[in-house]
Amino acid sequence: MRGVRWLIGTAALAIAVQAQAQQGAAPQERQTEPGAAATPDGAPRDGDIIVLGTRASDRSAQDTKRESDQIVDSVVAEDIGALPDFNVAESLQRVPGIALDRNEFTGEGSGVSVRGLNQITTSLAGRSIFSGAGRSLNLGEIPAGLVGRVDVYKSPQADQIESGLGGTVDVKLRSPADLKKFTASVTARGIYRRLSDSVNPSFSGLIGNNWRVGGGKLGVLISGLYDKRDFRTDRLAIDPYADRRNLVDRSGDGRTNNNNAADSIYVPTTLTTRYSLGTFERWALGGRIQYKEAGKLEIYADGLYNKYNGTQDHSFIAARLNTALYGARATLAPGAYTVRPDNLTFETGTFRNVPFQSTTYLVDESNYVWQGAVGFKLYSGRLRAEGDASIIRSNKGEVRRDLTTGGIAPSFYMDLTRKTPFYDYQGVDLLNPAAYRADRISTYHYPNVGEERAGRLDITADFDLPILEALQWGVRISRRTADRTGYDEGVSLIGRPATRTPGSIIEATPDDLFAGQFDLTDTAWLRPQPELIRNQFGELLQAYGLPEDFPPIEPLLAYSFREQGRAAYVMAKIRQEIGSMRLTGNVGLRYSSIKQNANGYRTAPTTGAFEPVLIDRSYGNWLPSINLALRVTPDLVVRGAYSKVVSRPAFVDLSPTRTLDYDTLEGSGGNPELMPYKANQYDATVEWYFGRPGFVYAGYFKKDIDGYYQRVSRPELIAGQTFQIEQLVNADAAKVDGFEFGYQQQYDFLPGLLRGLGARFSFTHINSSRYNSVLQRSEPLSGLSRNLYNATGTYELGKFRARIAYNWREGYPINLNPGGALALPRIRRSFGIWDASATYQLRKNIAIFADVSNITNQRGSEYYSVQDRPGAFFLSDQTFGLGVRANF
Repeated sequence: MRGVRWLIGTAALAIAVQAQAQQGAAPQERQTEPGAAATPDGAPRDGDIIVLGTRASDRSAQDTKRESDQIVDSVVAEDIGALPDFNVAESLQRVPGIALDRNEFTGEGSGVSVRGLNQITTSLAGRSIFSGAGRSLNLGEIPAGLVGRVDVYKSPQADQIESGLGGTVDVKLRSPADLKKFTASVTARGIYRRLSDSVNPSFSGLIGNNWRVGGGKLGVLISGLYDKRDFRTDRLAIDPYADRRNLVDRSGDGRTNNNNAADSIYVPTTLTTRYSLGTFERWALGGRIQYKEAGKLEIYADGLYNKYNGTQDHSFIAARLNTALYGARATLAPGAYTVRPDNLTFETGTFRNVPFQSTTYLVDESNYVWQGAVGFKLYSGRLRAEGDASIIRSNKGEVRRDLTTGGIAPSFYMDLTRKTPFYDYQGVDLLNPAAYRADRISTYHYPNVGEERAGRLDITADFDLPILEALQWGVRISRRTADRTGYDEGVSLIGRPATRTPGSIIEATPDDLFAGQFDLTDTAWLRPQPELIRNQFGELLQAYGLPEDFPPIEPLLAYSFREQGRAAYVMAKIRQEIGSMRLTGNVGLRYSSIKQNANGYRTAPTTGAFEPVLIDRSYGNWLPSINLALRVTPDLVVRGAYSKVVSRPAFVDLSPTRTLDYDTLEGSGGNPELMPYKANQYDATVEWYFGRPGFVYAGYFKKDIDGYYQRVSRPELIAGQTFQIEQLVNADAAKVDGFEFGYQQQYDFLPGLLRGLGARFSFTHINSSRYNSVLQRSEPLSGLSRNLYNATGTYELGKFRARIAYNWREGYPINLNPGGALALPRIRRSFGIWDASATYQLRKNIAIFADVSNITNQRGSEYYSVQDRPGAFFLSDQTFGLGVRANF
């Protein structure tokens, strides 16, 4: 009821100012969503859904950037389709300041960070959108085929939903307003993946039209997509190094088990090689019904359904160099090893009595997101009202099952001095079933569901006053739920009676690790059969004396959140002529409040039994924002922005659940008192436009972050006993600053065939720091590259157009938790990928196209802080596409 009173009060306030606001002629109709950039009069847009060419999309993106009061970069529909972009995340990698994260298994883009920060807000046409019980939607889950435009807002304004630390990525689907007449479009594409040696289909299409109805237009547009892909990724990984003092007698005292520091040697704990294969399928359907009377009325209904299913089969063999298994523990053969110049880090050597494990684990995913919305826009003189009500539901489920077998290798040779680590299991035949024994069987399932119902009302009054161009205010109310249940259980099979022998459940892996690119041995071994685990898991459980309904639901994994959000804002839009210059912008203030209720389970401090726990809390944030753009000349724009933003913690990190281990007096859990990050951020840019498209710009940004999260282990007194509880806390401050540079131009002034050339380039430099109070040192933020750039060359002339692009990011820390003996982070090496595409227009409405991703078949690698301490090496698929696009 309070939310309804808010809406009524806002409407009453709008009526109170109507007499003043209606003086003068009605303004030009505005069709932008809240926070969207205005479109300049006469600027070309993608009117018909027809391939208009790279230059048309570049012009549209440039017009959005130029006319906006905010600092924003855009990618429009043709830009998304021109390179081999399977999803929105990949389409954004060419935006300045964007770093792309790739899925470890498929090699596809899975998420993005903006100016080094992955705490971003994702929205669909200005509405929040998320996956499962999460806060945001993985942009890799949105197929590019349905998208009309993507805007990346780097400086927020008051009428937008709360921005993340990095910014807001707003996805807009195609709309009937884009159509001038009946339009149908179909795209069919075949994709060959080299490593998995498979060809997969991809289809997308849309159909839409506008009709004259009364004094306006009724439009309908429906779009859909089906995509399937097989994938394969190969990986060789070295786990963090351990300080081993019982491995070899380095001191010469004749003993290896007396914890003598003189016997120290830093050795990898495990060397693992892995094949990962799988299949993903995606279905998506989007649509809009829209009735519009220019300057008077607009009503609409939107819908989106996106379903994503996948299966993953992972098979790995791991040499355990620091773990006692099957009655054996690895030792180094005396005199048969070398170390690095630091006289501590292992380099080459032969280990004896090395236990190894061969594991197959399967992951079956089923995810969907659907969103529905209805809304209106009303125009009356200088007064404009917009309202929108939406519901989004997302279900994310993942079932994992795994079976492990193992054995003992009499000898294991390892050489870490080569470009790719070399290893050799000696004295054991990895393809002989007799070398394996049953080890462990386990399974987990974490289904989670999220839902949000939201409504907003925005009122805008235009004024003919000095400086003040318009006053806008509004409210938003939302109700959010996030629920998770599940189980997670594993049982040792060592010594357990069984009706099946290991030899009856294993088979050989492929034998072409890294596609034969490196000098490796033992690239095939026996693994538990994937199809047996997937289709006969219950029978396997029975074979080892376990019930088919194993395991029971685990209360400590379950939580349930209810979150109510209310927000109100006021924003003044300003416009002032200063001599020959023009100043535009907005100044706003938003207040956002959150009320959270949560319940879960904890381990009782006295009995160890499960006990329920309830959390109830509220908090609010005042979020000012200023965006100013000084148009020194029509082609030179100077911008400045200030804003305060918050980024709320994930529900899983807020979970009230906690587990206690009474043997070790340790525990772990979520932190219901975790507060949002807060940041004051500052932006400034200088932009010079010299063509359509053609511009160059430079910008500086700074973010002062308060309450940055840190995982700590701290004492807590429970029932008279002191436990070390590990959880996230709001810790010390962090800082991020840097600069961006961008350039884009079409060289149509060149003679002859050269006039088809074009180029785009962007570069971003980022500095970051925070104080790690656990390790008592200053360090950069994880996942953040100091430098990244992308360069694109284009050619468009007549019926032919082509593009080649290179995207590079400098190495960055993956995590900043202690990484082995020296407590140093794991680093991802610098990585660059070439992509290319070409299109030929056979007829006015039919085009054929080809594309290739990862042209040089680039591999990725990691290390532990110092280059001579290797971490991991992985190779993802190289893809080749061929397709046809028809428009009618």
